[in-house]
Amino acid sequence: MNARPFSLFKRKDRSCYSVAFKDKDGKYLPPVSTGKKTEAEAEQVAYLMLSGAKPEHKSAVTTRELVIKDIARQFQTLEDAGLLLDEFKRLGLVNGYTAISAEPGEDFLSFMANFWDWDTSPYVKEKLRKKHGLHRRHCKLQGQAIALHWAPFFKNRQLADIQAIDIDGFIDHMADKDLSASRKNVIIRAGTKPLRWAFSKGKIDKDPTRGHILFSGEDAKRNILTPTVVMALFKAEWGNNRAKAGNMIAAVTGMRCGEIQALRFCDLGPDCLYVGHSYNKEDGMKTTKNKEARTVDLPFPELVAMLFELAKENPWGVKPESYVFWSDKAEIL
Repeated sequence: MNARPFSLFKRKDRSCYSVAFKDKDGKYLPPVSTGKKTEAEAEQVAYLMLSGAKPEHKSAVTTRELVIKDIARQFQTLEDAGLLLDEFKRLGLVNGYTAISAEPGEDFLSFMANFWDWDTSPYVKEKLRKKHGLHRRHCKLQGQAIALHWAPFFKNRQLADIQAIDIDGFIDHMADKDLSASRKNVIIRAGTKPLRWAFSKGKIDKDPTRGHILFSGEDAKRNILTPTVVMALFKAEWGNNRAKAGNMIAAVTGMRCGEIQALRFCDLGPDCLYVGHSYNKEDGMKTTKNKEARTVDLPFPELVAMLFELAKENPWGVKPESYVFWSDKAEIL
C-alpha cells in the first residue's frame, strides 16, 4: 500500500522519475518530471513540491501551480476564459484583457476613418438622431487630421491593441510638429474621441485616452482689420456680391461661416448685425458657438449697404425671416 500522498513512477522512455499528485477531490493531476534518476532523490523532490518549496530542478513546480494549471486546462471556450478573467478584474488582479477571436481584429485606422465618415459612421448617426450639433465640415476636417497625422504613426495596428502608452507616444510625436498648441490638441482629440466612444460601446476593454496632458499655449489672435485694409478689400475682385459680402463680414467681424450663413433680413441693423437673434433650430442652420445671441458692430457703411442690397435681391421675396445669403435653388445659402 502506498502511504505517500503522491505516486512516483518511471516511464520506459524517460530517464527521470515522474510524480503525480492528487487534487482536493482525490483525482490525480497530470504527472510532471522530478528531474531525478533515483527513486529516493525523486521522493525528496516530490515532498518539496508538495510543501510549496521550489526544488532546485528548474522544470519542477509546486503542487499549487499544478492545481492552477489543471484548472486552466478545463477552460475550453472564450466564454469560459472570459468568466475567469472577469473574476480576475473584480479581484483587482488584471486591468483588462484582449480575448483571442477566430475573427480578425478590427483595423485601428479603418475604424478611425469610418468614425468620421459622415455617411457611414454610427457615431454620426447617433449624434444626428439625438439632435446633437454636428456638421459635415467638422467631420471632414477631423477625418483629414486622422489621415495626415494618426495614419502615418499607427500603421498595421488593431483597435484592441491600442494602449495608453501608444497615445503618450503620439502626443510626444506631435510635440515636434511646427503647429500651434491648439492645433495640436485638435489633432489629438480627432483620435481620442473615437477611442473613448469605442470604450463606451464595449468595442475595447479599457479607455487608453484617460490621464494624458495636452499642450498649452495661447492661440493666435484674430485681429480686426484696419479701415485701410478694409477699403482695399472693397476694391478687390471677389467673383460675385455674395462671396464678397460673406468674406468681408468674416474679415471685419471674425464671425464664423455658419453664423454668416444664418443671417436673416431682420438681423441687419443700420450699423450692426444681430447675430443669433433669429436662429431657428428647425431650419438646420448653425447657431453661435456658445448658443447665445449677440450684437456685432459694423463700422463700415459700405458693407452695411452691400448686405441690404444683397438681401433685397432675394428671388424668393424679402421678408423679415428671409436669408441674406440666399440661393437660386432654395432660400438658403
